[in-house]
Amino acid sequence: MIGISAPLLIGRWQMRAAFRSTDATSEAGLAQAEAAYRSALDAVHAQADATHLHWRHGIQREAYAALLLAAHRVREVGERFAAEGEQDFSVNGVQAGRAALDDPLAALKTAQTIIELKGPTRWRPLPRPWPMPLRG
Repeated sequence: MIGISAPLLIGRWQMRAAFRSTDATSEAGLAQAEAAYRSALDAVHAQADATHLHWRHGIQREAYAALLLAAHRVREVGERFAAEGEQDFSVNGVQAGRAALDDPLAALKTAQTIIELKGPTRWRPLPRPWPMPLRG
């Protein structure tokens, strides 16, 4: 009887050792798979953040370009009004000059609003448009 039970006992110990080894290997494999998954997820997050930042910079660049173009247009119209209106200081002449500035100033305000929405948080707004001084 002892001759038969010794191989059974050794077989049982070997089976338990194999199960422990399999469990340890399984746990190590799961830990490695989880680490690989987290690493891949971090890479995806980093790429998404970089893509979003690049997109945002493009939007901001377009908004600043629109603001600069609108400001240039206001200056152009104002200079033209000043040059053409040197002789005409009548109420109608001044009203016509201000009316010519309405659309460019509206475009400038729109561009400013877009920058306030899409730009950085520390944006300094433009001052209120004051009537242009007339030279006499």
